[in-house]
Amino acid sequence: MDRVPASVQRFIEERIESVGLLDVLLLLHSHPQRTWTAAELSREVRSERHWAEVQLEYLRAQALLTTEQGPRGLAYRYGPSRRELDGAVRQVSEAFRRQPVSVIRLIFRQPSAERLVALEAARLRRNH
Repeated sequence: MDRVPASVQRFIEERIESVGLLDVLLLLHSHPQRTWTAAELSREVRSERHWAEVQLEYLRAQALLTTEQGPRGLAYRYGPSRRELDGAVRQVSEAFRRQPVSVIRLIFRQPSAERLVALEAARLRRNH
């Protein structure tokens, strides 16, 4: 099995917190002209609406999605703010297509947010 490119590893480490989030990003990336409401996304990926809202807002905050107000409410569209981000997402998409298990392992290898908070708290206690 080939190694996942360093640029893909870096993107995942910096921006992707879960396999579900990656699924959402790749879905929107694969339909760049389509807008998605949280309700539509939740139906598509069979999740709770609140979960879909959180994922969409996170990706928007990461400068990977744009928003527009439409007749169905707030809608999101794939639209990275910088060309480099679009290139990185294309690389991640290709890596996932070729090596899905390796990409998923990268995501699971990352420490969870709770673990990071606990590690930081322990470090602060040691330093005080």
